Amino acid sequence: MIGEEFFLASLKSDRTYAPVWLNIYRRSLLTENNIIFKEGIHHEDEEFTPRIILKANLISIYNKEFYVYVQRENSITNTKLNKKNGLDMINICYDLNSIISEIKNRKLKIYFKEYLAFMSIKSIYKYKIIGVKKEIKKMIFKNSKSFKLKIKSLIIILNENY
Repeated sequence: MIGEEFFLASLKSDRTYAPVWLNIYRRSLLTENNIIFKEGIHHEDEEFTPRIILKANLISIYNKEFYVYVQRENSITNTKLNKKNGLDMINICYDLNSIISEIKNRKLKIYFKEYLAFMSIKSIYKYKIIGVKKEIKKMIFKNSKSFKLKIKSLIIILNENY
């Protein structure tokens, strides 16, 4: 299937797996679209994977193991909650919001906006982030489609301490 179809199916089924090691990419897809990892951030997979998937003309799924995952002691996965992790995730969501206009599929736009709002709100609560920029709060509110997320986004706008 094409990238947009795959991404929509992933979002609908709540199976958005961002780790880069889950996928094999054609080098030409990366070079032709000038997609590289953003340096200096945590959760770089969360920023990279949606951009590359949305540019893909063909995605194939293979149920075969190609990779052995080894966890390092000092990896992000194994470290305590760090505000930089949360701030980076919120900023990634804000940055990804700018590519929504490139998406052709109307349903995908709706699901992707909701996903970005959810991930932003989740990061704010998980990492206890205070002082979120107004433009990020506006993006969260605008992208929240479900009643539950709308309420949470309003609470963040009114008072992040709640």
